[in-house]
Amino acid sequence: MDGDGHIDADQPRAVLGKLNGPTVALSRAVPRGVKAGWWPEGTPAPINPVSDPDNPSWHQNIAYRMDAGNVPVFREALARIALPPATADDDEQQL
Repeated sequence: MDGDGHIDADQPRAVLGKLNGPTVALSRAVPRGVKAGWWPEGTPAPINPVSDPDNPSWHQNIAYRMDAGNVPVFREALARIALPPATADDDEQQL
């Protein structure tokens, strides 16, 4: 997240189209993790929608935000996901 925890909703919409699939998955992931014992009760959602305060009757989100403390954790996770898988040759070079 180059926005340090804030992204305009138009950016992911341009890539993903409708965002209701990803946002529903995220909203269900935390309670599922709490129920499974992965996280403590009361764990907040990592990403929260931002509504347009000037147009409260329109419910399409204008942005998404993440608490600043979570940004480095997600950046590290995304960097690890983006790395190519290690090979046996890579392991030998590190020894």
